[in-house]
Amino acid sequence: MKIKLNSGIVDITKSGKSNYISIRRDTAIKLFQKIAIADTSFISNELGIYSLGSVGRDSKVTFASMGVPRHLLQRRLNGCIWNPKGRIPLRSGEVTLCPVEYNGEQCPDFAYDTCLEQLFGPGRDMRDLFATAEGLALFEEMIRNIYIGLGTSLYDLVEFGQHPLITLADENGWSPVTMNEWEDYVDQQDACGGFITMVDALKEEGLPHFNVEINPDDVDDAAYGGDAMSLIDRVISATLSDFSLVLNARFTSKTKMPVIRVSEGIFNRFKEQLLNKFGAIPDVYYYWMYGRLGVCKDGCSPQGQEKFSLPGVLIYNGYVIYNDPVFKVFDNITGTVTHRALLGAPGVFAVAFDIPAIKSSEDLGLEIVQHLDAPFKGKIFMDTIFKVGNKILDTNFVVNASLTLTP
Repeated sequence: MKIKLNSGIVDITKSGKSNYISIRRDTAIKLFQKIAIADTSFISNELGIYSLGSVGRDSKVTFASMGVPRHLLQRRLNGCIWNPKGRIPLRSGEVTLCPVEYNGEQCPDFAYDTCLEQLFGPGRDMRDLFATAEGLALFEEMIRNIYIGLGTSLYDLVEFGQHPLITLADENGWSPVTMNEWEDYVDQQDACGGFITMVDALKEEGLPHFNVEINPDDVDDAAYGGDAMSLIDRVISATLSDFSLVLNARFTSKTKMPVIRVSEGIFNRFKEQLLNKFGAIPDVYYYWMYGRLGVCKDGCSPQGQEKFSLPGVLIYNGYVIYNDPVFKVFDNITGTVTHRALLGAPGVFAVAFDIPAIKSSEDLGLEIVQHLDAPFKGKIFMDTIFKVGNKILDTNFVVNASLTLTP
């Protein structure tokens, strides 16, 4: 039978003492793109940090952007002399996808001895999610949570996949989490390389704009006690010439503001300095926020308030300062402490995925089997596979300042 849920169409086949549940192709795409990508960890893309792309059977996707032509003028030439200049530079990056999969299982006893138990049927139907309308509603919420988990896991992978600190933490036993969680994390993070992994590799290569200094004397464990405003200014000053042209033109374009992703210690110190510096001088404060006077002189417009209503976001001199939780998440699981300020042009971090791996229009994005007979007694098994990849489209459009403390 076909069940129409709020999230789409689900096929349920009852065969003997088993339920076979299939999330249809269009539903799987909707669930992944809406819940896993938009509604969970990739909410930070509201700030324009990522370029997101989806492909079908092809394992590669290409992102492209045009640069600004330079040195176009020349002294006036005579007659029919033609001396063309100023080819528009085209920057492109090809993202190769790597396969990942999800294998999950859930026992029905999560509802036993709780108020949820009354949602199920009597007797043996107690184990059957699909015996009542209320059980179907609970199943839909369970599916939503699975996709939230997939989105959070995807975020961990595309940011810190294959980072060498994970290997060091594994070898030295730094992680404070349980052994089971740590083993799952190590297994997941080995699938693909992450953005921060790429950034730190370029830092090791000695590129100046990936090595803006954070003074070790300015940090005390996770707290940052230095001049956070000065640090942000040094990050901005380290931009290369082409990137600087883009940044200087931001007020006359409709592109998103550039984002400086910072760790929590730097963000808290920066916020403290803003309050101390501009608490009684609103006009000057708005200048430092937006890089020009008059934007919020009589109070921000409703549109402006809505645009920057995300938690952990401040504006400084026309830049978004974002307290990115991904740094703290990584620290909490590896036992390290990160201090980082990472400036990137809008969309310079590209994420591509195929959702799902489809061979025909009837192929399914998530398969679920519930066995009602012994010895499973209602256990639910879940499985899906897809591909994901990522790439920094232009390393000239990124600036990094970072310092990592290890146990």
